[in-house]
Amino acid sequence: MSLLNWVPVLVSIVTALAAICTYAWNKRVDRKHPLIEIRRSVYRDYVLAIADVSHSANGKEEVQCYQKKLAELHLIASDEVLLACAEFTALYRLSADPGSDARAEKYSKLEMAMRRDCFEKTEITSGKLREMLPFTF
Repeated sequence: MSLLNWVPVLVSIVTALAAICTYAWNKRVDRKHPLIEIRRSVYRDYVLAIADVSHSANGKEEVQCYQKKLAELHLIASDEVLLACAEFTALYRLSADPGSDARAEKYSKLEMAMRRDCFEKTEITSGKLREMLPFTF
């Protein structure tokens, strides 16, 4: 059998392999995009719940809403965001007040982790983000 007879078979195999790879890649992208959208929504709601608790002086209803948003965040967040969230929330369990600078620093790290999770190509630095925080601690 000559090499010329094998060309159609090789072209078919290469085409099939390329199709399988392309399908697998597209499925991965199709699953990732909705997850990012869900995370964006959960992160936004969590940040707004922090603001609500802050502005309500720890009102009972606002704290309960915050706790629900925190639970939701734990289900959907990336590992990096969960770790940053744990560091931020740990400040509120300390016996002594760590001060507004420490809270702002941990919050900016949390927000930066959220941005990296949802916007992979974010170019803002954690320090710059801290300067622009939407509320004070």
